[in-house]
Amino acid sequence: MYKIIYFCILISYTMTSLVYLKSKKNGVIYVYVNEKSEKDGKYHRKCIGHLDTFGGEVVPNRKRELSPQPRVRSYGINAVLRKISDEIGLTESLRVVFIDTWDSLLSLTFYCLTERAPLAKLGQWMEYNETPRVIPLTNSDVTSILKLVSSSYIESFFRVWKKRLTDENFILTLFSSSRTTEVIKSDLDEMFPANVEICYGKNSLLPISYAIHRSSYDAFSLGEKPDWIKKNNVLYFIDGSLYSSIGIDSLFLAGVRYAVSLPSKDPLFKEIVSKNRNDENFPDRVIKTVKYRIRGRVVFIHIMYDPKEAEAKFYRFLDIINTCRSELDHKRYVGSHVPVYHRYFSVDGEKITELSNVGEETSCLGFRIILSNSMSAADRAIKWFLKCEDAKNLFSDIHNDCDTLEMKFYLKSYSESRIFIQFLALILYNALERKIGERGLKESVSDVLALAKELVRVDMPGRKRPMMSEMSVRQRSAMELLLCDDVK
Repeated sequence: MYKIIYFCILISYTMTSLVYLKSKKNGVIYVYVNEKSEKDGKYHRKCIGHLDTFGGEVVPNRKRELSPQPRVRSYGINAVLRKISDEIGLTESLRVVFIDTWDSLLSLTFYCLTERAPLAKLGQWMEYNETPRVIPLTNSDVTSILKLVSSSYIESFFRVWKKRLTDENFILTLFSSSRTTEVIKSDLDEMFPANVEICYGKNSLLPISYAIHRSSYDAFSLGEKPDWIKKNNVLYFIDGSLYSSIGIDSLFLAGVRYAVSLPSKDPLFKEIVSKNRNDENFPDRVIKTVKYRIRGRVVFIHIMYDPKEAEAKFYRFLDIINTCRSELDHKRYVGSHVPVYHRYFSVDGEKITELSNVGEETSCLGFRIILSNSMSAADRAIKWFLKCEDAKNLFSDIHNDCDTLEMKFYLKSYSESRIFIQFLALILYNALERKIGERGLKESVSDVLALAKELVRVDMPGRKRPMMSEMSVRQRSAMELLLCDDVK
C-alpha cells in the first residue's frame, strides 16, 4: 500500500528521524516520526501529517473529533421535590412573584435542602443533578439572582403563599440563630444575636412567613407582623435558646398564648424534674403532663424522658470529668478546661476532690420540658418542639466561612435573600415530612432524599431512550408512594 520514496534521518541527541511513505492508493505522502521509546528502548513510528508537494511543508493531521460521551445525571431529587412543590402550590407561587427567576430559586432550594452544603458548591452539584433550571448556575449567576430577591418581593411572596394555604390560625416559633461566621465575628455579635421567627399554618403545618428580630421583645409586638396575625389566632412556641433572655415574667406580661421549651440550666427546669421524678428509674420512654402553679398562674408542664439519650449524655459527661481529673492529677492543665476545673473540682494542695454538683448535673440528663398556658396535649407540644428544632438546624446551614467570603453574604442585600432560600427549603422539608406521614412511610426526610439521590439516568449517544438505574426494593416502595403514577 505504501511505497518508501526516501528516508531522511535527522541527527540529534535523541536520534529522532522522519519517515516519508507514499500511499499507492491515493498518492499522498504521509510523514511519520520515528522515536526511540524510553520504556522498551525500541523505535516507534507515529504519523504526524502529510507532505504538501507544492510548498514542501508538513501539513499536520486533523484532530480527531471526540465521540460523544454518555451523560450521567441523578433525576430522583428533582422528581420528588418538584412533585411536592407543584402539589402544595409552591412552584406556582414562585412563578407569580419571581417571573424570570423562579426556576433558579427552586433549584437553589433543592440544593440547600438536599446537600446542606455551601452555596458556592452549587455548580458542581447541578452538573450531576437534574433541576428545574436546565442550565447549571455559576457563582456569578447565583449572586445576580440573589440580588434581585429584594424585601418587597419577599413580602409579595408571603401574601401569595398565604392565600394558597388558607390557614386562619397560626403558630409562631421563635429561636436564636447566629448570623455571623468566624471570619467576621466580633464580641458584639454575641450581645445582638439574630432571633428567627417563623409563622406556620396550624392546619397545613407549613411555614407561611418569617421575620428576623434583633431584640427578643420585638417578637410580641403585632405592629411589625403580617396583617393576618392577630392576638387571638396565634400561639407562640419559644425555643430554649430564647427563653433565657425573655423569662417567664415577660410572657405573663405579654398576655399571649405560649409554649416554651425550658433550657436544662434554668432553675425552673431542675425544680420540675426533682418534684416529678419521684426516685423512679424511668425504664422506658416517658411522656408526662402535669399542672403546675407559677406566680399564682396555672400552666401545663409536659415532661419527656428518653433513657437512651440520658445514657449517651451521661457517659459523654463522665468522659469529660475523667479527662479533666487526669489533667489535674498530672498537672497538665488545658486553658479552655479551667471553667470545668472550678465548677466540678476542689483543689487543696495535692488533694483533688470532686464536688457534689456532678451528681446534680447528671440528674436532669435525658429530660425535656415544655411549659404552656394553653397547649394541654403533650403530643401537640412535642410536634411543635420538633418542628422548631428542625427549623433551627436547617437555618444553621446558612452560616459558613466559604459562602461568607465567596458569595459576599456579609452584605445585607445578599444575606436577606439567602435566608429566603433557606425558608423555601424549610417549606419543602415540612411538606415532604407531611407527605411521608400521610403515606405511612417509615423513612425520615433525610432517608427519602438519600434514596432519591441514587436514582440515575444515563443518556447514551445515538439512543433515543435513556437507561435508568435499577431501583432497590426500598427505593421502589418509597417512590411509588411519593410519586404514584410517575414511577415506571
